[in-house]
This record gives sequence, C-alpha cells and structure tokens, in this order.
Amino acid sequence: MRQDNGVPRTPRNPATNMPALGLIEDDGVTLYQWGNDTVIQTKEPWRSARGVYNLTRHYVVTPRLVSLVRAHFNCPKMPGLPLENQGKLGSALTHWEKRLLESELMTAAYTGSSVVSEFTLAFLEDTGWYSANYSTAQPIAWGRNLGCKFVYNSCYDWMVSHHQSAWPYCNLAPKHTGPRGDAMLRTGCSDDRRSKRYCNLDELSNELPLEYQYFGGDVNIQQAGLSPGGVKLLSSESFTRYGGTSRFADYCPYPQAYTTLSKSTDRNSDCFRIGNQPVKSANPGMELFGSKSVCLIQPEPFQLQFCGRRHAAATYGSGCYPVRCPPATGGAPIVTLAGGREFACPVGGGKVDFSLAGNYSLYYGSLVCPPCAQLCSKYSNCSPSVSKLLQPPRLSLNGIHLEPPCLSSSAARQTVGLLIHLAKLFSIFCISLLQ
Repeated sequence: MRQDNGVPRTPRNPATNMPALGLIEDDGVTLYQWGNDTVIQTKEPWRSARGVYNLTRHYVVTPRLVSLVRAHFNCPKMPGLPLENQGKLGSALTHWEKRLLESELMTAAYTGSSVVSEFTLAFLEDTGWYSANYSTAQPIAWGRNLGCKFVYNSCYDWMVSHHQSAWPYCNLAPKHTGPRGDAMLRTGCSDDRRSKRYCNLDELSNELPLEYQYFGGDVNIQQAGLSPGGVKLLSSESFTRYGGTSRFADYCPYPQAYTTLSKSTDRNSDCFRIGNQPVKSANPGMELFGSKSVCLIQPEPFQLQFCGRRHAAATYGSGCYPVRCPPATGGAPIVTLAGGREFACPVGGGKVDFSLAGNYSLYYGSLVCPPCAQLCSKYSNCSPSVSKLLQPPRLSLNGIHLEPPCLSSSAARQTVGLLIHLAKLFSIFCISLLQ
C-alpha cells in the first residue's frame, strides 16, 4: 500500500525494497508485518453474560477510511475500521468486521444481501493504486449514528443498556411450531423498510465460547408464536447454545436478510427487486416487489380458506408492497396488493384488515401501516381525507360460489387432497438460513 505521493506506507528495506518490519505467522502462512499507519492492533474489553474478556482487534487506519467510518458511526475516537477477527486467514484479517458492517460485500459471509459501500471504495483509494467514484457506492444503514458504544461495546452490553429494545440487535427466536405441528418462521423489516428480515437467533449445535454467550440473567430470549401477543419468554436453565447464526458477527443476533429457494429460481428478501416476485401459487402474503415497494409488518399469518378449512402461511410477519403518496390526496400512503387492489393507510398508522375472494377460496390478511410521515416523508402534513377514499378490500359473497364438491365422491376427495397439497405449497417457503 502507498500514500498519495507514491511512498510505501510500510517502510522498505533499501537493499531488497521489501517491507522492513519483519514477518508474522498466521494460520501457517508467513506474512510481512504491516506498518502502524496502515493497521493497528488493540486489546479491548468485551462483556458477555459470563464475564468480561479481552479480545484482540485489528483496525485499518488509512485516512479516507477513518474519516468515513467516524462520520457513519458518529464516533470521533474510532481509530479506523476493524478487520474480521473470526475464522482463519481466509476470513480473519482479510475482510471487514461483520458485526459492524453487516451486509457489506467485503465482510466474510454473504447473508442474503450485499452492497459495495463507500468504505470499501475508500480503502481501495487509500492503497494508492485506485481512484474511486463514490457516486457508485451503495448505502449501508447498519450502525449509522449509533455512536461509540455500538462500535466498542458487546451486543450483550448494548441489549442490557437498552432494556425494552434490543434494536439494532434482536432477541426473538423466530422459528416455532404452528397449530398443526408445522414449522413456521416469523420475519420482520429492515430499518429502512427496503427488505424483509428475520432475527437470526437460534439454538446452535454446540455451546458457544464464554465470551459470546449473551443470554441468561439480564437478557432474555423471546420465542415467536401464534399465541395472544405473538411471543413468550423462553425459559431454560442454560442459554449457552443460543446466539446469532453468524460467527463473523461475533454470534450477535441481528435481523438478517434471507434467500427463498425454489426449483426454478433463488430470490432474496429485498423489496425493491422485481425479480423477487413469487409466482401466484406461492404468494400467500399477496406481495408485489418492485422499485416502489417497501416492507410492511404482517401481525399474523395470511390465510387461505377453502372447503371450510383455513391454511396459514408458514413464513409470515412481513411482506413487500408498493406504496405511493399521490399529491392529489395530500400524500397519504396508498398500498397495493397483488391483483391490483389498493387501500389507504390510516394517517396516524395502525393495523388494516382485509379479505378477498378467489376461485373456490377466501383470503384473509392484515398489515400494519406506519404513520404517514414515515412513508411519505416529503409531505409535512398528510391529509386524513384520503383514508375515506380507498378503504381496504372487504369480502362480498354476492354472486360468488365458494363451495367446491369437497366430499361428494372419492374423485372429489382426491381433488380436495390436491387442493390441500397446493395450499401447502402456497403457504410454505423453503428458507435457506444463510450463515
């Protein structure tokens, strides 16, 4: 690496022109020792539910990078951007610390979505070999303006000090069993509502190292479920195996993007990508993906009813829907469902219930609208009148025949069996929980 004037950042041996600070061994590989104006090593306290531990960190301290990370995290004393400390040489010291940069392309693991941020561009320019076009950098919301406590403190410290909210971390175990014994997964939204997320907190196969055990004592685990209230406290004598599924994020649990797999395509959970649109038979949440779509909370699973039975979506909790704020209506949010049906959100936000009829079937669902100002930020005064113009779709049975021949014959029963099978396909996604 070189300074802007071409001088190497690490001093050179004049006889060989090679780095002159000696060699270090890492994972059986011999490396040249870097200079302190490129990377520094620190020891920092890290508190878990089991005690306080001193962990080694390595920071890249080149000038453009330092300026950007201090501004992003709102932490003026931050020496630079940490390198990954987990794994061997293929991840440690060769990627950005995932706990701080989450979905950045140059973290050590892909977790459903990735961006090339200004941090990576700044580092490339600081090498002395590149000029960066920062207008091409993709935004990264994770950690923005959360301060030095977010940078230096463990996620355990953060969750203890924030009491009622673990945000931007999470303490909700999202996997649970449905009323018929089927596996269910509860999802949520990213902070910027650009994608669906799930809390990657899970019970892992082995006990975590003591410094990464965050639960028990002052931090509880909530278990998702369909009971009243939707969650319950998880009771256990030991939470030693519970943590985030990404070791590169120091096992801190956080809302993670995910990938949905099918025979024909792989889709991630970004709302703005039209290529993520599921086929009609696998769209229980009546979602519409595209450039105008945002993530909205589903307080309970969408349901499909036929032959007198209801089938709930196995993956639920959030969905992607186009939202527009037309000037003629004062900018109040108008949400579009698959099939083109629209409704206006309450100006102050709140739950909206709706129901629709299909061939031999009924659809039931609800969404939680945030306050108008959060979705239509350019309007300082959202008009309340628009909510009266576009009411949520309500089911009308007039002229609709909803009684398929469910039990009239053996053939009909086979047909119903097929419908039930299709309904399960309709409601069940194969989620690849990337680690």
